[in-house]
Amino acid sequence: MLLHWPIDYLSYLKHFQSQTNMSYSLLVDLDWSVPLTPKLKQYFDGHDLASEYDTRSPTLLYDFDAQGDDPSGRKVSHNTVGHLSIDIHRELSWTLCCRILDQIKSIAIPLSDVDRYLDVAHQMISLQSITFRMDEVDDTHDWHGAEERLDAAVMEKLALAKTKRLEDLESAVEFVQLHTLLFPGTLAHVECPTHFANVGLAEQVCPYSFYRRMVGAIKVRNLPTELMDKNWKEFTVNVENTDLSQVQIMYVFGRETDWYYPLQATPFLHLCTALKVYMMISLRPDSFKWAVKKDSKTVLPPLEIVDIQAVKEPFGSELEDVGQGFGKTLKAIKAAAGTLQLENNVQTISIGRGCDMPLLRVLSVRVVSERLVLDPSLLSHYRELRCLDLSDNLRSYDVREIQSTKLLKTLVLGSHGSFNQSFLPSVHRTLDTNLMDTLTLLETLDLSVEFALHSQFRMLQSTPSLKQPYLTILSNMPALERVLTDANFTLPPGASQSAGSSGFLLPQELDKIPIKELGEILLQIQCLKDSIAHPHEAPQHGGIDRGIPSEAQQLLRRMDDLRMRQWGYTSPKFMHQQQIYDKKSSELHGLVAASPVLKRVHDTLMAARVRYYEKQATKDAITAVFQSEHPDRLVEPSLKTLELNGRWVISDDVLETMLGQVFVNVESVDLFGCEGFGTRTWIRATAATPFLKSASVNRVLEVETAADFGLQSHAPRGTFGRALFETETRKRLDYTFVEGSYSFAEGADVE
Repeated sequence: MLLHWPIDYLSYLKHFQSQTNMSYSLLVDLDWSVPLTPKLKQYFDGHDLASEYDTRSPTLLYDFDAQGDDPSGRKVSHNTVGHLSIDIHRELSWTLCCRILDQIKSIAIPLSDVDRYLDVAHQMISLQSITFRMDEVDDTHDWHGAEERLDAAVMEKLALAKTKRLEDLESAVEFVQLHTLLFPGTLAHVECPTHFANVGLAEQVCPYSFYRRMVGAIKVRNLPTELMDKNWKEFTVNVENTDLSQVQIMYVFGRETDWYYPLQATPFLHLCTALKVYMMISLRPDSFKWAVKKDSKTVLPPLEIVDIQAVKEPFGSELEDVGQGFGKTLKAIKAAAGTLQLENNVQTISIGRGCDMPLLRVLSVRVVSERLVLDPSLLSHYRELRCLDLSDNLRSYDVREIQSTKLLKTLVLGSHGSFNQSFLPSVHRTLDTNLMDTLTLLETLDLSVEFALHSQFRMLQSTPSLKQPYLTILSNMPALERVLTDANFTLPPGASQSAGSSGFLLPQELDKIPIKELGEILLQIQCLKDSIAHPHEAPQHGGIDRGIPSEAQQLLRRMDDLRMRQWGYTSPKFMHQQQIYDKKSSELHGLVAASPVLKRVHDTLMAARVRYYEKQATKDAITAVFQSEHPDRLVEPSLKTLELNGRWVISDDVLETMLGQVFVNVESVDLFGCEGFGTRTWIRATAATPFLKSASVNRVLEVETAADFGLQSHAPRGTFGRALFETETRKRLDYTFVEGSYSFAEGADVE
């Protein structure tokens, strides 16, 4: 007969790292009270917990004590529930641990209960790691205006709570000091992590002075292989007892920046002889100067990845020093700075000077007000480069001498922010003539501001792998006169110089600009403006953020006139215009014909306007449009997402052709900010698109006019909502309007 003895599970327990489950629901919930069972209600009343908790600490900085409208009184405030949760956790932890204190190796101690553990520290002979959990919300970070917002009674509670917190922290320090004295070399790790890190005033942080004393009491020699947020604080106060020779990863981007700066006067990176990954804020401008000034005895680590951020101070020589010191092993460099400076006192950052990095694949430098100065032979030193991302906010930096690289897969160039009105013709010429010719592997192209405005579609011809084109033109684009002038297009005598304030040329002034230059810039603007198709195969996502200001319509109308010659319309209505623009059209046709890519883009855009000329053109002419030497130009079946955000002008015909014939498999369309098409056309075209799942437009559809479109309201006015409807094929489509949500009423006719 077998006897089944009960198992003592506690005898196996070695680690007790429980996490306090704070029930301060009012911080994240709109329900102000919690229902109680009759037994719990009896317990609360019998022990008068509400009064006890109200005396112990304030009600989470807010006076949410109300019992609600429950006439039975069977609800209790969140303040009471929060304190009860703390008490239950505290008692449960002690009940489980007090029987096995001698076998516990790691433990999480509620800071509010630390005195009870201090009394039995002599029994915890196996303890190696301890975490003090700041379970109470006692520290309010000297709430601004608290004296005016809170009454004297609450302020007194806050003062008492803060005093109790300081006493508990002092006991925690005493616990660590006593344990290391009783059992030398046993306790190796102690931490007191921040609690409620994302709940504003409720955030609880262990003061640096207390944490330093806790960790300083530990004399065990540490041998970490990585420095992360979890052990960074411990390292900063115990550098002398830390062996850094095995550290391979340094990844520290914690929120509490004060924990970085104690190391500014204590150089330590040269001790990390095995370091491969360095990702953290810049400690000092010369953090890596030792790698450049190395002597024969210095062992350089095999550093492969550097991701560095300048937070309180601008960059110094860190990037130059990193490149010169670790050029043979580096594979990725990322740098970002958020410090602001006056433009007349700008820090210059040199990129690529004197550095040969044969393994570098990623170079990303984004700064707010520093000036990037690129080495003339930058890319010739980075023969394996795949991603180039350079951005500053200044008015000029010169990349005219930049070399080409065949392996580049991602190219991001642009300036973002308050200084983005610059137009850099040198950059445009560089991209046009020097950089894009051999980028056969390029998959992502992100050009903003001046880069996007003057990006030649000709250079896309040599990028057959391109999948994600992003052409971003910010709303404060420079005036067109400035663009023409900076691009060496000289305005003729008599042209209006005051037009710069409004951002466009008067129509009569266009005739004074040389024909070829005019046709070229008009085509560029038109292609950007109507970018409804990408000239390469299998684009998965096309994003054009914001747009050319509506004043550019002066140019766009003239562009339409220039196109008419190519289609051979012979009706009398067009003969006069054909004669006037015969030479200009010939020049433009030659410009388009010179580049297959330009021709395909041009033809695709033109085909979207065929309906407009349907009555004037012959049937054969229309057939030729769709069945010419570019039979696939009207279909982009791979594109799934189309985003045209900004002041783009799209006519009804273009919209219906775009959704019905060009992007036949599109699943999501976002035309926020677009103009020119009617709401009825929008509803009709999207409803007829077979695979469309979501369609967004910033139109205000009033309830009073919804019936005109066969729609019925689904959400209150004034909300930014979605409307669901089903077509005859039972397809589900999400509609997003600015004001209100709607769906098709039964039997509605969308035609």
